[in-house]
Amino acid sequence: MKRLLLACGLGFFAVSVPAQSQTSVETVVVPAQKDVKPLTLWPDEILEYIGDYQLANGKTLYLTRQGTRMYGQIGSLPKHELIATGLRKFSAADGQLSVHIKYTWDGQITGNVAYVDSSRSAGLVPVLVEFASR
Repeated sequence: MKRLLLACGLGFFAVSVPAQSQTSVETVVVPAQKDVKPLTLWPDEILEYIGDYQLANGKTLYLTRQGTRMYGQIGSLPKHELIATGLRKFSAADGQLSVHIKYTWDGQITGNVAYVDSSRSAGLVPVLVEFASR
């Protein structure tokens, strides 16, 4: 009886292994756009962030204002409209630029920027860079 059960179990295992190896699963990675919930900033609040910020890679981040909208630009790359997404955090709706501004305990401004440098020959590679230390 034990041999019969063992033979049935081995026979079932032998049939199920090839069935599993024949099915192939293909995966497709689809990048999803983040759901950005914009925060409302008053025009006076936008003025706090307007200016030029030197980056550690030698480029300059320009934050400008036109009416009630804030724009960010890295060097001569295209300008992007920025939306406030958190406390001192801003992102472009197209995902090409994000800025996080931080204040140190002694009043200095630091932070980081993530942007897509379309002028690089490597293609659309995101660049993460810190603000230059002063």
